[in-house]
Amino acid sequence: MPTVIDGVGALSATGINPTIAVAYYPSPTVDAVAYMWAVHRSGGTITTPTGWELVDVEFNSATAQRLYLFRRVIDGTEGSSVTVAGSPNKEFGAFIFGVDGADTDSPEAVALAWDLAAVGWTTRAGVSVSPTGAALAVSLVATTDDNVMGLDTGLEQGFTLQAGGADYDSISGDDFAFGLATKVVSAGTIVQPTWEQTLSPGNGGSILSFAVAEAESTAPSSDSNRIGGTGAIRRSPFRP
Repeated sequence: MPTVIDGVGALSATGINPTIAVAYYPSPTVDAVAYMWAVHRSGGTITTPTGWELVDVEFNSATAQRLYLFRRVIDGTEGSSVTVAGSPNKEFGAFIFGVDGADTDSPEAVALAWDLAAVGWTTRAGVSVSPTGAALAVSLVATTDDNVMGLDTGLEQGFTLQAGGADYDSISGDDFAFGLATKVVSAGTIVQPTWEQTLSPGNGGSILSFAVAEAESTAPSSDSNRIGGTGAIRRSPFRP
């Protein structure tokens, strides 16, 4: 089956509290790959949540953002939310989205591409990626103010806005704005969409581009195909 969005959870953010409860999206599909986009506004750190795996973390020195991408394979034990801990007295936020039909053995089809030099912009596109086969292209953005993120009209490049606007803007004065856009693609270079700060433009921000590979088979999983316990990546039975 093609890689598709399984669902998108609500934004969770905090002022100076050391933990937040990040909500899962409704009715996650077992064996879908869940991702958490988490950003520390003041350069602090976020601890990898229990049952999750750190995919990558980068620090944008220009915007003082520390940006995290976590993942786990949905196994039905998730509950309604996961507790996420960060540096005390610092602002951070996160949300979860899921991808169904993904290759859970090696979900990211290409190396993640970061745009970390983004200071003082109104519209900006991320770095292009080039999956080697069918995939779901993903573009994630996080800015440093209440920017109510959207896609620039006419420059969506076929991407669909999955998260953005006021619902993914900051709460409690945290000065965040998040966005997620996706596109089902085949092999080749994927031109990225252009993000737009629709409110209070001209702030800094960071963009992450990657692609989630389509599963080679829809064969049912079993305990023998899972390694490492809860939240581990399921190894395809058709791979050595």
